[in-house]
Amino acid sequence: MQHTISSRWTTRRAEKARRLARVAPFAQGHLLSSERIVEALEALLVPGDRVALEGDNQKQADFLSRSLARVNPGVVHDLHLLIASISRPEHLDLFELGI
Repeated sequence: MQHTISSRWTTRRAEKARRLARVAPFAQGHLLSSERIVEALEALLVPGDRVALEGDNQKQADFLSRSLARVNPGVVHDLHLLIASISRPEHLDLFELGI
């Protein structure tokens, strides 16, 4: 059983590193340009990912939902969206597009 738990931790760490590497071309150091957010989301997200559409403030939540609604549904789809309430028009767009 020890090996199984260790493998899971290693797998998650490796997946995180792989995803960070896929987003690296869109970043400058630790900063990600807002102009490249859609490309970064398309590189980062895979079907089945859980995405919380909340932010520390309304501006962040607005930016994230608008950006996510602009991704290519052929690339980003079947996400598990964690939304406290459907409060933005883009939230419905995400469901309608199959994102």
